[in-house]
Amino acid sequence: MIFNGIGAEDFAGGEITSSEDGARRMLFVKPSEPRKGLHHLLEALPLVLEEVPEAELVVAGAKPSGNYGKYIQNLLDKYHISAKVVLTGEVSFDDLVSLYLSSHLVVVPSSYEGFGIVVLEAGICAKPVIASNIGGLNEAVVDGETVFLVDVKDASVLARTIIRVLLSSRLQRQLGGNARRRILEDFTWDRIGAKTESIYKAVLAGSSATASA
Repeated sequence: MIFNGIGAEDFAGGEITSSEDGARRMLFVKPSEPRKGLHHLLEALPLVLEEVPEAELVVAGAKPSGNYGKYIQNLLDKYHISAKVVLTGEVSFDDLVSLYLSSHLVVVPSSYEGFGIVVLEAGICAKPVIASNIGGLNEAVVDGETVFLVDVKDASVLARTIIRVLLSSRLQRQLGGNARRRILEDFTWDRIGAKTESIYKAVLAGSSATASA
């Protein structure tokens, strides 16, 4: 199995930093797609704020529209959390990298993922991730070592895990550091290219042997 890779050099634009304004910042990416699960995170956010009132959520990407946009706005109004949620709208790649670097935690509560590039992007920035325990995502990570995989449909479970990570600088460094090391070892395009080349060589060698026989 050969997975997608990531251009590690694209994320080398600055030091790994954290927010300095007192906020404990979560990042969510691509809110316009319902399958990405922003609604799951908003259901958990009020529970997080009870324990971590300085928490805030940055939502990066095109804003939800249509019926899903209305649903998201209803959740913001229902839980009175609009002041704690920053909807950035479209962002450039460089701005997205900056958002990764200034976050304490990246949350990926998707209902479906083919693979999950956001997990790799967060990891190469040495940021801890909490993600859905689903196929696609769980192929790219090691639960409890580089990420926490949870049932994101259970708001209390998701909230407890978020609280645990937000309140522990040690855990943030541990998960983020482990993720970055694993990605550099297995998921850079150089590594993916080498694996792909080895498979082609093995297939060609097998074809040559068969032809000779």
